[in-house]
Amino acid sequence: MGILRRAIPSLLILLSLPGAAAAQACNRTLTVAMSSMTSEKNIAPSPLEQAGDELVEALSLRSGLRIERREMPRMRALAEFKAGTIDLVPVASRTDEREGWGTLLPMGRVKPMLIVRKERAAGMREREDLLARGWTLSIVRGQQFGMRFDSLVAELDKAGQLSAVGDQLTIVRMLKAARSDAALGLPAVFEPALRAEGMLDQVRIVDLDLGDEVDLGTYVSRVTPAACLERLQQASEQLRRSGWYERLLARHLSPTMRQGLLP
Repeated sequence: MGILRRAIPSLLILLSLPGAAAAQACNRTLTVAMSSMTSEKNIAPSPLEQAGDELVEALSLRSGLRIERREMPRMRALAEFKAGTIDLVPVASRTDEREGWGTLLPMGRVKPMLIVRKERAAGMREREDLLARGWTLSIVRGQQFGMRFDSLVAELDKAGQLSAVGDQLTIVRMLKAARSDAALGLPAVFEPALRAEGMLDQVRIVDLDLGDEVDLGTYVSRVTPAACLERLQQASEQLRRSGWYERLLARHLSPTMRQGLLP
């Protein structure tokens, strides 16, 4: 009994530590928003979406947390995340606005690449080449890749050379119909639309250094309990440091579609 009495104060101190409190307090099922865009438009899941599924499963296993999947369009997912009704949004890039909605668990970094038909890509080596041709450039609304990207978008918009739309499939169809000259964004995100429209082998990915590198990872809502966030942060960091995430991308994405995805 004397040993037990002496041990009780130490045990209470251990239980009061942040890590121990996290293990005790995080006892609810979390919700993750997974994109339903491909299924709604009769497109096979993209390799990036499949990688996102595996990432969520790995986070659940490593953290010991229950995570419930909810399929919804990407725009609705972000709206619900902003409202605090969804806990997790995987494969999301850091933006100033999203920083007010939650915490990003970074796995890597991304930068925008130019997606252009092969026959039109010749001689395209720098930003000035793009501007000199007077091309119409298409982007998905809401993208953020730093000040240089914003400056380019503003310049193109002022010159009437910018087309900002809601999704990648619309942009690919515009490229196919020659209603747009090039797209700017992350190739892996465009992959399912390029495949669906038979354009996967007809485009070239060009790095013109048109934007800054930004973090990519899983966003956790500001209303998710701190204890759950701590366990997710630990699990995410373990996956990143072990090289698991890089191997995941290599399994799912071709070298061409991995362009713009950085460690």
